[in-house]
Amino acid sequence: MNLFPSIYSIIRTISFLGMALAVFLIPDTAIANKLKIEKQKIVYGKTKSGKDLYVIRVHKTDHKLPIRPAVLVTGGVHGNEYMGLVKEMGKLIDQTLPGFEEFFTSGGVMYLFPELNPDGVVTKNRFNSKGFDLNRDFKIGRAPSQVETNQFVNFIEKDLDKFHARLILAVDYHCCAKSLIYPEIKSKKSNFYKNHFDKIVNLMKTHVDPNYVSGVTKDIFGHATHGTLKAYWYKKYGALSFTYEGENPKREMSKLEGHMNWWKSLMNVVVDVYDNRLAQLTPEVQKPAKALEGPTLYTE
Repeated sequence: MNLFPSIYSIIRTISFLGMALAVFLIPDTAIANKLKIEKQKIVYGKTKSGKDLYVIRVHKTDHKLPIRPAVLVTGGVHGNEYMGLVKEMGKLIDQTLPGFEEFFTSGGVMYLFPELNPDGVVTKNRFNSKGFDLNRDFKIGRAPSQVETNQFVNFIEKDLDKFHARLILAVDYHCCAKSLIYPEIKSKKSNFYKNHFDKIVNLMKTHVDPNYVSGVTKDIFGHATHGTLKAYWYKKYGALSFTYEGENPKREMSKLEGHMNWWKSLMNVVVDVYDNRLAQLTPEVQKPAKALEGPTLYTE
């Protein structure tokens, strides 16, 4: 069992060296094809008014690991807080692949959902067309009640299973509290999760804005909330999960390069957590379970 993570680290390192050589020898425009990185726009559903619900999925088609790490980036769940960052990240990912080599070499899958609430984005409304706040509809133990959230959760569950992927990190982009918010946790395991939450906060301050604050929802807004995406991913999958509250759309878009650099640095955290979780498995385990053992969420 002790050999298991080492074997996978060796496989990934060999693949990484090959990718690094490819990046050095070929122009940026050919990197995606050379490294067999596929970026695909997938329409996974419709809103009540008929607008497309879509995701940009990015992954390496040729990989050697049976269990893959996954990251999830979402935006526009509150239409009046839509900043356009996730959409721009989807456009830029092809040109920034040299910063994501190790993640994709590990078989990594990246999901970018630019507009979880397209009806709200069009009308600049916090709610969907039925007047429901979608970021209160993600509760463990029951299916989401809205068409947008239900189709979104169903797609992710099936696609993670299809790719034999484990969700490691999720960030939901909002506006405008200038903060990075994480779920309130009570971990039964050392300080592993707390340390990684802290790493991600510090990386955000380094690459995006050193003046942004961090904490749980109550620290930032003075009250707790229920049914949020960050709590859902954290409790269901044991993922490191955050709500990013930007300053305002124009100001935040001016920090786009910083956000891309933040995400590049986050890949090291993802791979570290990924290796730790592989170490908990036996060599015979090839397909992941639906959920992982993680820290206990006791309030949100």
